[in-house]
Parts: sequence; C-alpha cells; structure tokens
Amino acid sequence: MREAVTPAAGQAPAEENRSTTEGFYRGLERRMLLGSRCRKCGALYVPPTPLCTKCFGRDTADESLSGAGSLVTFTVVHVASPEFQHLAPYAVAVVRLREGPFVLGMLRGVKNPDEIRLEAEVFVDFESSVSLTPGKTRLVFKLESGS
Repeated sequence: MREAVTPAAGQAPAEENRSTTEGFYRGLERRMLLGSRCRKCGALYVPPTPLCTKCFGRDTADESLSGAGSLVTFTVVHVASPEFQHLAPYAVAVVRLREGPFVLGMLRGVKNPDEIRLEAEVFVDFESSVSLTPGKTRLVFKLESGS
C-alpha cells in the first residue's frame, strides 16, 4: 500500500499550528494529509480542528495520516460546474481512512466509472490542476492497483 505523506504517519512537523483549515491546505501543498487528534478522548478529525466535537475538549494534537483507505460510496458527476466540465464524467468518493475518519474527494484515474467497486483500496494523491482556487493543492484519491 502506498503512503503519500512525507513525514512518518502519526507525526506532523512542529513548526506551525495546523489545527485549522488553513493549516490543512498548507499540508496539502507539501503533499501531506493532516488531521487532529483529541488528547482527551482520542477522536480523530480531518480536516484538523482545534475543538473536539465528541468531548468538547480543546487539547488537540496535529497528526499526519497515511492517506490509505477504502471506498465507502461514490457518485458519478455527469453535469459539472464550469470549473470541472472538462473532467465530466468523474467520480466523487467518500473514503474511510485506515486511521478511521471519512474523507470526501475526487476519484482520479478511473476510465470507466462502471468499474468502480465499493470497498476498493485507495490512496490519497495531490493535484493543483483541478483546483477552484489557482495555486491551491487539493486532495484526490486513486485506486490501489489490483482493487
């Protein structure tokens, strides 16, 4: 299974506080998928948040995630917004990461949407070519070979 993050999964660089949406996108620019874990109850969030919605604790730690997971559900977009019309039809997927959280992202590298299978193994990748905001990196998912 591939891992797309640069530091070891579970370790986030300490030079800045990333428990914010802005920090999440800075991580994507460095090809890292970041989350935050509540130090009180252990709940894990993607994107990172400074407040745990499970126990309402405010003590969270940034965490780098593997980006590996399995496909929970998906939809195929045939009529896209103007920014994505050139990609249609394309799949948008809900993925359950190995670490637990669910993440939404475009499923790339699929030539025939009829071949997508639930529970397929996927991994996170990063691209800026389909961004709504030029220069911003977005996460996408790709099928693991053999899935």
